[in-house]
Amino acid sequence: MRIFFMFVLASASLSCAATASQWAEVGDKQLREDVEILHDAGVLHGPVLSWPLPWEQIAEDATQATTADDISPFLQAAARRIVARYHEHRERGLRPNVEIKMQATNGATLVRDFSGGARSKADVSARFEHGWDSTTIVYGIGYQQSQVFEGQTYGGHVVADNIYVSKKLGNWIFFAGTPDEWWGPSGEQSLSLSNTARPYPKVGFKRAATAAPESRWLSWIGPWRLEASAGVLTGPRHDYQNSYILSQRFEFSPFSHFEIAATKTTQICGKKNPAGLPDRKCGLSVIAKSLVLVGSANSGTLATDSSNSGASIDLRYGRPVGNVNFNFYSQFFAEDSPFDSVSKLAGISFAGHTAGLGSWKIGAEAIDTAAIRLLQPGLPRRQLGSTYLNYVYTDGFSFRGQPLGASIDGDANMVSAYGSLTDTHNRRWSGAVRYIDLNISNTPSYRISQNREHIWFGEAGVVWPTAWGDVDVKARAQSDSPNTPGRKVARAEAEAGWTVRF
Repeated sequence: MRIFFMFVLASASLSCAATASQWAEVGDKQLREDVEILHDAGVLHGPVLSWPLPWEQIAEDATQATTADDISPFLQAAARRIVARYHEHRERGLRPNVEIKMQATNGATLVRDFSGGARSKADVSARFEHGWDSTTIVYGIGYQQSQVFEGQTYGGHVVADNIYVSKKLGNWIFFAGTPDEWWGPSGEQSLSLSNTARPYPKVGFKRAATAAPESRWLSWIGPWRLEASAGVLTGPRHDYQNSYILSQRFEFSPFSHFEIAATKTTQICGKKNPAGLPDRKCGLSVIAKSLVLVGSANSGTLATDSSNSGASIDLRYGRPVGNVNFNFYSQFFAEDSPFDSVSKLAGISFAGHTAGLGSWKIGAEAIDTAAIRLLQPGLPRRQLGSTYLNYVYTDGFSFRGQPLGASIDGDANMVSAYGSLTDTHNRRWSGAVRYIDLNISNTPSYRISQNREHIWFGEAGVVWPTAWGDVDVKARAQSDSPNTPGRKVARAEAEAGWTVRF
């Protein structure tokens, strides 16, 4: 990984002209909502379930929509915001695109959504983007005041999150680095891959434009995208050091307004840790099995089982109903072959525009990570202690003490009602009320809380664009806290951020 970062810095110094970024990154919830609004209205095409999202898929259609006569002012406003973000990554000559972000809070949020937020009491980062022809280099550095792992607080340290190199070859984008990713139909939570954990180092590729197959036998698939990556889980773990994560995802849209995605993620290999666990089996046969979308390298015994597998199915349907955009979505995540222990997520939302007020969105979502057995009726209906965990890889799908999927971790459920308003000055006001039941099985291996907790959680915030950057202010309150058995520990938190790009 150190060699990669040296390569990034060296390549950036050789860049002769900055051009376009390859994709729209994770973290801007307003951008995601605007993309979904235009997609549901039929202005944008192809699946939009996985982020980062290639600009090639959305930029041209969004640009045309800003002056189209046959769409509403509501859609035109969404298109203008997309185009404005797109042009932040346009040609700057020899000078790079620069992003500086500062965040401060008295407590990192319990519930992390697509917009992200501070991971510690103080987060500061600077990133620089160079590009030429079909190559983009994003490099930079960040600082986090402290992090907690295994109940211990570690001092402030330098981090290299969301930096990468990407290269477009034909209709494929190849990348290496630590890009933030989010796989799923919701901007509230994802069962599959989210920004809950810091991004782990990986290499991968994804299809850029999503044109449908020309073959008459495959044209029914409609617009589609394939992407895959291979990463390594560095840092402290209980189980095995530097195990690999191999992920594959296929998305397609067989008819208008409807999207489907299938994902397979496998954890394999790994070196022994200080506890003396032996190296995990890691041959070509193990890797080959992990790349197959069905099945796994699971043998059923601790001695020979060589993988930890997960699979997900995403469904999303959205379309205009009168002057309002309607959107229904669901996601299912299953652990290990035969993938019969299923966690689930479902939500519904409505988006529209009110003259003189602005664009609004309201929605409700339920997520349940306490897995239900589908294929073993003789056993208990719930298979607790399975989601994101594994009996071989005991830390399961996690990175540096945080789950790779839902921010509430496994064996938990949450019901949310949320809303946002983007006013006529593009200030985004948002809020949510959530009821959370954490760790219903009292499984000590879960990261967010080692015991069961019932928590009411409320949040409100505003993103306020100014001539000197975007100011992001949030306030949160919760009726209880994780890891406080037998007592109520209410909390109130405030978070302030500032992001400037030039």
